[in-house]
Amino acid sequence: LRQHAFQTVDTANTGSMRPARLPIAPAFRSRRYVPALRPAWVCPSCSHGQTSRRRFMSSDSKGDKPYYVTTPIFYVNASPHVGHMYSMLLADVLKRWQVLKGRPAILCTGTDEHGSKVQQAAARQGVAPKDFCDTTAEKFRDLARAIGMDNDHFIRTTDPDHKEAVQHFWHLLKERGYIYESKHAGWYCVSDECFYAANEVERTVVPQTGRTVMASIESGNEVEWIEEKNYHFRMTALKDRLLAFYAANPDWIVPRARMKEVVAWVSNNLEDLSISRPVQRLDWGVRVPDDPTQTIYVWVDALINYLTKAGFPGWQPGREHEAGWPADVQIIGKDIVRFHGVYWPALLMALDLPLPKQLLTHAHWTLGKKKMSKSLGNVVNPFFAIDRWGLDTMRYFMMRDGGIEKDADYENSLVVARYQKDLQSTLGNLVNRVAKSKVWKLRDSVAWAGEDGAFKGHNVHASEALKASVDEMAATMSKHMDELNPNAAIRSVLGVLVEANKYISDSAPWKLTKSTETKDQAALHEIIYYASEAVRCAGILLQPVMPAKMGTLLDMVGVRADRRGFEYAVFGADLTYGTPVIDPGRPGEWNSLFPPQAAENNIYLKLENLQPSGSFKSRGIGNLMFRAAEAAPGADAHFYCSSGGNAGLACATSAIALKRKATIVVPMTTSPFMMSKLRLLGADCVQVGESWAQADRHLRDELLAKDPAGVYVPPFDHPHVWDGASTIIDELASQIPEGLDIDAVVCSVGGGGLLSGLSQGISQHDWFNRPTPNLMAVETVGADSLNASVRAGKHVTLPAITSIAGSLGALRVATKAWEVARDTPGFESVTVTDAEAAMACVRFVDDARLVVEVSCGATIATVYNGSLRKQLGRNVSDEEWAEKNVVLIVCGGSNVSMEILDGYRAEFGIAV
Repeated sequence: LRQHAFQTVDTANTGSMRPARLPIAPAFRSRRYVPALRPAWVCPSCSHGQTSRRRFMSSDSKGDKPYYVTTPIFYVNASPHVGHMYSMLLADVLKRWQVLKGRPAILCTGTDEHGSKVQQAAARQGVAPKDFCDTTAEKFRDLARAIGMDNDHFIRTTDPDHKEAVQHFWHLLKERGYIYESKHAGWYCVSDECFYAANEVERTVVPQTGRTVMASIESGNEVEWIEEKNYHFRMTALKDRLLAFYAANPDWIVPRARMKEVVAWVSNNLEDLSISRPVQRLDWGVRVPDDPTQTIYVWVDALINYLTKAGFPGWQPGREHEAGWPADVQIIGKDIVRFHGVYWPALLMALDLPLPKQLLTHAHWTLGKKKMSKSLGNVVNPFFAIDRWGLDTMRYFMMRDGGIEKDADYENSLVVARYQKDLQSTLGNLVNRVAKSKVWKLRDSVAWAGEDGAFKGHNVHASEALKASVDEMAATMSKHMDELNPNAAIRSVLGVLVEANKYISDSAPWKLTKSTETKDQAALHEIIYYASEAVRCAGILLQPVMPAKMGTLLDMVGVRADRRGFEYAVFGADLTYGTPVIDPGRPGEWNSLFPPQAAENNIYLKLENLQPSGSFKSRGIGNLMFRAAEAAPGADAHFYCSSGGNAGLACATSAIALKRKATIVVPMTTSPFMMSKLRLLGADCVQVGESWAQADRHLRDELLAKDPAGVYVPPFDHPHVWDGASTIIDELASQIPEGLDIDAVVCSVGGGGLLSGLSQGISQHDWFNRPTPNLMAVETVGADSLNASVRAGKHVTLPAITSIAGSLGALRVATKAWEVARDTPGFESVTVTDAEAAMACVRFVDDARLVVEVSCGATIATVYNGSLRKQLGRNVSDEEWAEKNVVLIVCGGSNVSMEILDGYRAEFGIAV
């Protein structure tokens, strides 16, 4: 994010305000397995050890088969993160590239749902494994949809056809003599779902506990010694064949460095593979045929998925290629190279099946140079990243900066820098120059090239050089894509765009626009046409990377839909374009191809988190209590307040100032953190009930009714509370510079005291013929009693509070607040999710260096998720919106700490 300068405005003791600009984002049937069964395509004379029918070379495939690309199937023990997104995007871009070149292509992705980790995760949540898998698998489907993935299959290893394929594959292995039963002893890692040899583990100390454990040298995960009887795969019998294959296909694994690792491991560590687990240890998985006491090893199960969606085992003899097998590229992360580079080819060789043509093994995405981990709370949530930066921006960034050989570090600043430098300043700027000029028309220049395009010699060397670069661009990008290097492919296109921008700058076509000389007009057309060819060809070639944006680009320059294939990405291949399909906009407008990351308006922050109690509640609660003390100066009043927390803090701090006692009753949803704050202020604290309403009832019936000196302090529903909150508007009116209109005031709503006070304050002021500020109320889903009333058209009560924003937890908003919502012209009511509110708190720390609680984060979230613009900027142009002045009430920062924010990161995967 760009750094935002804050200009401090004169403040009163009761509040503070800062203006700021914040970014706005917006098959086959079941069969009985019998030893005599042999599929027709297996030579009956073949048996273990014979080599006459080997078909394992990766080059054994028909030339007319569809291009088949796969992602790893993703383990469902945790939610998706950007690493999963990167694997998906690589596969999607490779498939789209083949389609662009006119080749049919198939993309398969999915989820890996069996194994110990899933079984244990489901048990921890108290649900059946299948129910657990159903929930998480849907999140990966959602991610595929969110990134615009053009997948043909989404396989789940719990699918019935896959289970049958796995058992059939097992039967064939056993029939060929590759499976035997024996006792197995070794170091087993539940996290990695595999056994490790003695030289692959080491003794280590767990930093968090000080325990000494055995752990995998490779992954660092703890291992345990296990002795059990299970089935084994004779992988050592295939060692020579594996090594011969590697030697004959040195580029089979990309990058080559990982191929060397695989060769070294097979040469030095290859053992027979344990391929089953006792049911008593692993119940969740595919059963071994004819032995219900054993479950098939999860990695054997998982690897076969690539065959399942290619039609295995229903292939006709020699026709497996029609469904795509062998895979052209299988995309995996570097941490599962052994399984795909050793186990997988060995399994296929055992059945004489063709091997995949290549494995693309990519590196990891890190955060702060550390591997992303849910336990560390440093996982980048891909859904939030897409929502924040835009889909094609994220597609471009990850393809441009993602690491194949080396890990790539994720930083928001890198996303912004890539967007501004590559997309805005280079590609977007070039599009604007050729398609959005006031003084030339693109179609005229393209028509000139078709009718009278003889080279006129203007800036001869630069024109010839640019034409040569555009001519070579498709071939260069194709070379890099064939090498499975999308990063280099993108950079090659970007280099031509940089050259085209320089060509325009050096040629200065604007100097020729006023000339009536034929040679000058021809020179003008030549410059614009040559530059536009760079735009057109780049737009075609970058479609696999940014499908939506490049579709818009090609519309803006008028390229017909039937002329967007790879064959047209050469200089002069299309002379029909130039008339926009969509309005490209006027020069300088923000509805360009790559607008500023946010069309900003003026945001003012009213910092109520700086109040003595840490929230705006000090105004209203303090006003009420001081009035009560003034009304009975000699009385030994005891103040009682029911609260979600913030009103209680305001009551306790005011009681200290008045030298009176205070008792605070809060619901069970109030955090221990808030409870400790209340007690530190000397208040008597009672925690009871599931909601504020229940806590309030207990206070009235069990405490206040029995104390003759008791004074009830309503947290939000009282005229004195509203009077106190209305002083926020008094301060705004005095602090806002003369001549500046306040277009809207935005606040979070719980019980409605703040909203009622703001409405009262606005109505009490003379705005001197300026527009009266609009009000927008924000709640979190699950604590949205006002929004529910607005939607119902009547005052309603929620059945329960389900939001984490406890300070907003009123089952029924105050009558006064409901009347404000019902009767105020231009009033807006919106909701945000808990995740959005929590995300806003985390981001606000970075953007404003202010720590606020999630109830306050609800208001700030409207800036980040775009609902502020959506609600308050309807039918308003970007230019008009940029002039709007909106005040956000930063209502509180009491119920928050850095530990709580870290908890939000861990719970919601917030790192964006």
